[in-house]
Amino acid sequence: MPISKAQAAERLWINHKSVDYLVKKGRLTGIASSSSGREMITEESLFKEIGERYRRFGNAISLQYESEFCLCGCNEVTTLGKKFLPGHDQALEGIIRFFLFSGNSLDTREAIKLANRAHFNIDINSLITRGF
Repeated sequence: MPISKAQAAERLWINHKSVDYLVKKGRLTGIASSSSGREMITEESLFKEIGERYRRFGNAISLQYESEFCLCGCNEVTTLGKKFLPGHDQALEGIIRFFLFSGNSLDTREAIKLANRAHFNIDINSLITRGF
C-alpha cells in the first residue's frame, strides 16, 4: 500500500525535499494516487531505502578513518586525501540522523561514535527543532 511523501519523510528522518530528491534519483518510487492525484511512495521502495541505509551504516562503521574508501559507506574509492566523494558527507549525515532517532540504543550509540569519527558536530536539539 502506498504511503504519503510526508510519511516517508517521517520514517526516514528527512525533510520532504529530500524525499523528492530520492524519487528523482530512483531510490524511492513515486506513484500517483488514484483518489487524490498526489504522488505517493511505494512501501517496497521505502523498505529498500531503509535496507540501503543499514548497508551503508554497516560499511561506514567498519571503515578505518585513514581509508581510501569514502567514509559514507558506499564502498567507492575517493581521490587522494579526500574522506568523502562530493555530497557523500551529507548522505552520511542523513544516515547518522536516521540511526540517532531509530529508538534502538545500539543504533544510537554506534551513530554517535560514527559521527564523532567522521568529525560531524551533530546537535540533536537543533535537528529536532528543524523538523528532522
